[in-house]
Amino acid sequence: VGVEGEARGLPRAAIERLQDFAGVVIAIDLPSGLCADHGRILGPAVRAHLTLAMGALKPCHLLPPAAELCGEVRVVEVAYPPRAWEEVNPEAHVLSQDFCASLLPKRPRFGHKGTFGRVLVVAGSVGMAGAAVLCAEGALRAGAGLVHVFVPEPIFPVVAGLVPEALVHPGRADAEGTFAPEAAEEALRWAQGMDVVVAGPGLGRTPGAAEVVRALLTEKLPKLVLDADALFALAQDPKLLRKKHGELVLTPHPGEFSRLVGVPTEEVVPEKIRWAREKAKEWKSVVVLKGPPTAVADPAGRVFLNTTGNTALAHGGSGDVLAGLIAGLWAGGLAPWEAAALAVFAHGRAAEVLTLDHSARAVLPSDLFAALSQVFLSLERH
Repeated sequence: VGVEGEARGLPRAAIERLQDFAGVVIAIDLPSGLCADHGRILGPAVRAHLTLAMGALKPCHLLPPAAELCGEVRVVEVAYPPRAWEEVNPEAHVLSQDFCASLLPKRPRFGHKGTFGRVLVVAGSVGMAGAAVLCAEGALRAGAGLVHVFVPEPIFPVVAGLVPEALVHPGRADAEGTFAPEAAEEALRWAQGMDVVVAGPGLGRTPGAAEVVRALLTEKLPKLVLDADALFALAQDPKLLRKKHGELVLTPHPGEFSRLVGVPTEEVVPEKIRWAREKAKEWKSVVVLKGPPTAVADPAGRVFLNTTGNTALAHGGSGDVLAGLIAGLWAGGLAPWEAAALAVFAHGRAAEVLTLDHSARAVLPSDLFAALSQVFLSLERH
């Protein structure tokens, strides 16, 4: 049984006795001692090998650290009357293959590169050219027709040589090889005529990089994805998010989100659904609070949880690929929350495809691209 607050008295004593039990433990609905509504562990709780969720998943089944006590989770159908379901307001919806297949936009038979959207990637610095490369290829693999990449001049030849399908443009750089403040005006010029701009991967944490981010956000570009170092810049000047802006997707991992809201990471992760929903409304943005599981929240209050993926994604660069995927799908005509939801699902599913015959520890972010073509084909044929 679940609890509100820490288990006490006889239930606590029973839970503590079970912690020494050497046999198989099966939990009905959720392990005793956990609260259904979040991932926090408030006190002693049963560690189950198998949890049979009655009727539907609960947040504690998916959100760590509570999810670690649930073991394998299986949903068991319960003959609740239809009226009971009608009265339930779900905390979140778990992304499925069926749902994501329905989001994938059709590619018109007579479409051309202009049909499928233009993306500008503002990324990279000396030592982090790979972030720009991974983000740009992510946008291309998502189906964007044209991808432009604006990078500091010292890494221009590197990026141009590694992404031959993209149009790469050099920008003013400082002595450290990151964007100089003057590059902000250049970024805005390249942003003209783009369907989506994605900024942040490998950008660096210098004043010039921060000025580029500030310019892109305050110019109210119609569609903007901010990731990685762009989020660091926002955390240094949080009032920027409270100003009027165009459509915006933010892609923080828990540490970046913690910096943005001023709350410890360990408080964010178990309450990921609540935090993503609250800040999506407050910031009037789609918030992609990365996982596992990843929560995608929109300003209307909808939250989707993505459970695809594995530790193959636990490498630097995976987030750069995801930011590019979101931008490419958004440029192709989806709503921002649709692009984010589809991107996180496909990103995770690509990792699962790769680990069917490769070790998760040896899969790199660049390996995702080959698997993504299989994932999108599977969604198209679904």
